[in-house]
Amino acid sequence: YPLCALAVSDERPVSTQSTWGEIKHLQDESLSMKVRLSNRRAAEDKLNSFIHSIVVHPDLVSQICESEINEQYIEHLVTLNSKLLFLTDESSQGSRAANDVRPTLNQLKIKAVSRVRHFLLQRIHSLKKPKTNIQIKQDLLLKYKYFHEFLSEHAPEVAIEIRQSYLDSMNKMYYGHFKLYITNMNRLKHPKIIDKSDMLGVDEKLTGGIFSARKTAQHVLDVFSIKARHKVLREIESEPIVYHVAAQSGVKFPYEVIFRSTTRLLMDTATSEYLFILQFFGRKDLFYRSLRKRSLFLSNWKISLWLLRLYSR
Repeated sequence: YPLCALAVSDERPVSTQSTWGEIKHLQDESLSMKVRLSNRRAAEDKLNSFIHSIVVHPDLVSQICESEINEQYIEHLVTLNSKLLFLTDESSQGSRAANDVRPTLNQLKIKAVSRVRHFLLQRIHSLKKPKTNIQIKQDLLLKYKYFHEFLSEHAPEVAIEIRQSYLDSMNKMYYGHFKLYITNMNRLKHPKIIDKSDMLGVDEKLTGGIFSARKTAQHVLDVFSIKARHKVLREIESEPIVYHVAAQSGVKFPYEVIFRSTTRLLMDTATSEYLFILQFFGRKDLFYRSLRKRSLFLSNWKISLWLLRLYSR
């Protein structure tokens, strides 16, 4: 019995050492499997991302080439844009898959550019139609501002064409509108005109021709009476005069009211146009080519002519 007990006690260290060795081996294997699994998942994610970025689904081809151009078409362009940009990424360089799909994506890009160009030119052309509410048309056009971003990225020459077409159209349209408005406002001027003969220090005997009537005392009083013209200062923020409404009522206005109405319309138009150009094209410098070049010059010129003939107090 003692000999057996001694033999058992001698075997215990060997058995414990073997167990710890197995445990360490299992830990190493577990860690190795964990690393391999992590690497496999990372490789799988990269492969899935690569496949998703490079594969051209038949639905995308149909959507780009045939689907109606509306707000949903923007999503198709975003998808196409991401695939086109992926072709320029370093991860796709030298890839046979990327080289195989490149011609297809380029053809889709050409088709998308052609359809977007035609769509935007039609919308811009509609701005020139008579009695068009420019504000509403511009709000609708703003929904498609990504179209211009897409053209700027993949067809810069077409984007330039779109901008130039818009600027030419709006330049002519605003010029015509302001020319007509200023002409109509001139018809609403008050008939009593104060001329240079009413200025202080002018000898009444030396003014007028042989057929001119002698000015009445009431006229002389009116020349130096401000009446209600100062009230225009309280109406600075009022809406511009609508010509056909004022013409139907037969009301006439002094120069101050016409000046305020004209400049208010110009200010509102300039503000709206500036915001649209900044949001749609992302370039505030285009504003000066859209409105300032002709419309502002016309307004300043007309106002200057009025001032030259104005001798009132």
